[in-house]
Amino acid sequence: MHFSTLKVLSRLNAQGILSLGILSISCGTVAFDSAQPVLKEQTLKSQQTTAPAEWRVMPVRSKVEFDQGKLGGEGEQHPHSIARCLNHPEYIYFSQDVAGIWRSKDNGDTWEKALDKGLWVNMGQSIEVDPVDPQTVFLISDNGWNYLDEKRQGLYRSSNGGDNWDYLLPVPTNFSVNHHRIYRHNIAYDPSTITETGAQRWYVAFPASQQSYDSGLNPPEKFPQSKIEAMQLYGGGSYRPAPENPYPENDENENILVSQAALDGGLYRSEDMGVTWTSTPVSSLPGHTTVYAIQTHPTDGQTVYLASNLGLFISDARGENFMPLGNLPAQHHVSSIAINPEDPQIIYVTLYEERVRSWGILKVGKGLYQSQDGGETFSELKEYDAARVFMNPGHPEVLYLSGNYTNSIVSHDGGLTWENMAVNPTHGLSREWKTAMTGEMTGIVGNPNNPNEAVAYSLATLWKTTDGGQTFNENSTLFSGFAWAFYNSGVAFDSFDPQRLAFFNLDVGTTITSTGTDYFEWLNEHAWGWYKTCVVNKGHGGEIREIPCTEEGAIKKILWLGTYSGSFQPIEGSQIIVASIGTYFRTSLMRSEDNGSTWKLVEKAKEDETYHDIFEMNEFVAFHPQAPNIVYAGNKISYDAGQTFVDIDFAEYAQPALPKILGMCLSQPDTVYAMDGYMLQILRSDDRGQTWRLYTQPGWQFLKFDRIPTFAVNPEDCDRIYSFDEKGDLAFFDGSEWHSTGVLALAGGLEVGNFVRTIAIDPNHPEIIYAGMFASGIPGIWRSVDGGDSWEDISNNLPRSNQRSMAVNPHTGSLFTGSPVGTWVFPPPYESDTLIYDKLVSYPE
Repeated sequence: MHFSTLKVLSRLNAQGILSLGILSISCGTVAFDSAQPVLKEQTLKSQQTTAPAEWRVMPVRSKVEFDQGKLGGEGEQHPHSIARCLNHPEYIYFSQDVAGIWRSKDNGDTWEKALDKGLWVNMGQSIEVDPVDPQTVFLISDNGWNYLDEKRQGLYRSSNGGDNWDYLLPVPTNFSVNHHRIYRHNIAYDPSTITETGAQRWYVAFPASQQSYDSGLNPPEKFPQSKIEAMQLYGGGSYRPAPENPYPENDENENILVSQAALDGGLYRSEDMGVTWTSTPVSSLPGHTTVYAIQTHPTDGQTVYLASNLGLFISDARGENFMPLGNLPAQHHVSSIAINPEDPQIIYVTLYEERVRSWGILKVGKGLYQSQDGGETFSELKEYDAARVFMNPGHPEVLYLSGNYTNSIVSHDGGLTWENMAVNPTHGLSREWKTAMTGEMTGIVGNPNNPNEAVAYSLATLWKTTDGGQTFNENSTLFSGFAWAFYNSGVAFDSFDPQRLAFFNLDVGTTITSTGTDYFEWLNEHAWGWYKTCVVNKGHGGEIREIPCTEEGAIKKILWLGTYSGSFQPIEGSQIIVASIGTYFRTSLMRSEDNGSTWKLVEKAKEDETYHDIFEMNEFVAFHPQAPNIVYAGNKISYDAGQTFVDIDFAEYAQPALPKILGMCLSQPDTVYAMDGYMLQILRSDDRGQTWRLYTQPGWQFLKFDRIPTFAVNPEDCDRIYSFDEKGDLAFFDGSEWHSTGVLALAGGLEVGNFVRTIAIDPNHPEIIYAGMFASGIPGIWRSVDGGDSWEDISNNLPRSNQRSMAVNPHTGSLFTGSPVGTWVFPPPYESDTLIYDKLVSYPE
């Protein structure tokens, strides 16, 4: 170890204040395919610099993009809403379902992730920007990814483009994952109140709970605590405690008392540029379980329109006393509304009809309707399976009609005639299928100064037209979203070739580079066929019989397309890879012999198993670096380089909940550690999993949020392991007792459910430890260069939203972090090869 030669870096700013940090949600295990230490023995030297070290983003780009000299931007992760500044249309913002907001300052040509400091919950919903001040942004954000911080859902305001946020309105969003992962426009300003500094009057609408619709509930209603927590964990919880009393007392049956006000939703108003808001809604919205949009009259300063699942409504008293409007067909949702700012009598709306199917609700677009008398009467203008209508505010004759299950179309004469919109995706990285702008997660903002230009999102990608909508070209430059985000072994480094590494990404699958990240190949084509193939869910001695997916007892070969963990075989020149594939907590193992070009599923159900039984988390997948035919994966082991796997015999520790391997010691890789299914015990084996002993059972559960563990093993001292203590602070066990390090107190955020979520250790300098925090909007990644005795915040210019996994590149010592905002890289606190870091994109704070 190198304690004596390491000099601690100072990362304080000019005022001596530590900068804020990034959210991290991931397992703390990490395994490098490193037969021998990669870096030479060297003296660690501080980097001599007056500026904080900088995080750089790594866009995952295709060879086509590289050859064309493009920066790249892989897209992915769905936007939920988009807004464009009326007087400064070069500023565009969109919210993201997993990571706060993104912005462009050049008409959508390039994108950058906002820092999102103080955005305590980061499931972005509706967004709007001030028409005069492009730095003033409003966002509705939900706590769907952090049910521990229910009290901070609601409305946020930023005065610097999303880098810092003020929490203004603590109101339940009543978000439903089944109904609200769609485009919504639930924040609006009153154009009649625009001054030289911005709009004075603002409105924001929150829907009613799905459970309040026609339910006849009488306040307060009772719902089981366990049910509420379960729904929130999966992002679909509709029950939220009232904002004025977020945690009321439970009754004798441990039910939470939920007020009717929280269930009813409501419309709120601000008269001072959105700085303060009415403390109670100016209108409650019972039954309006999906508010698709609110719009204001362009000139009269009084009229507000509301489009919802109940139809179209109007208020002529600044949001008070909403009444039904128009002669639209009954029992239809009004999914969008557009008002001509030059002639407010002209109003457009789109309609939806819901049809119940065995698998859920089918939404069918019922066309575009137009009113020429301010909404008193409507007539069908265009029969179409339409999802939304969007109007260019500077050229209201330009309309975009986004398709529901069909392509989108454009009109340049107020809807009299229409043209199809061609969509041109970037080649490579599996984007070729994105040939139609379609679905409810589509948003379009026209340039008020140019009728031929518009920017859009659809299919988790960004698009731009400059020819009036005839063609939309993919325009996702620096919008990075491939996420190796659940486990630290979601990235694999080749032991012998520093140019080769792989990311195992949620939803997308495996991407591999052999060019030092110049470009990547997407190697997941096999997955769709597996996902669409079903097998009989019965044990047949390892035989798998394919059957139609409609047949009783059928189960998919894999449960989704994502990959989660993987490892290269540690033999120079080997093309063998083993990885996990499936859905987030239930995966199968697959193997490639040709660097990912082709894959095979390698697990088989045993005689006494169903096929369903082979699905495991498999968050840790790693080859033994000194015995390259051995692969550890979850609760299994392979002795033939991953061709077959057998169950590990955990003996008396197999019950009551089966353990799984979470890490190994790189200096003695026969030593592996496992955690029991209840996450109470850590087991140790020193003979490659043949025998096990209880290593520690401290009396607390190694679980704070979900079943993704926090765990790491010291690469040199095999007796030292890392997780968190009973409070969630990073702690290590030295074989006799646990020691807390105090980093959680420095990071703060206990009030928002913060804990140490992920741990990474430099494999060549194990005194360098990185701690990633769970909570959003607070200091998130911390570094110690003295084994945990002291810590420094290294968040610097890194976004504070939803960073998850971390791993140290064994060739360079750089820290990689993967999340739904892509891969970011931070230099080590010593002189090192910067062959990858120097290529990456700078995002100065």
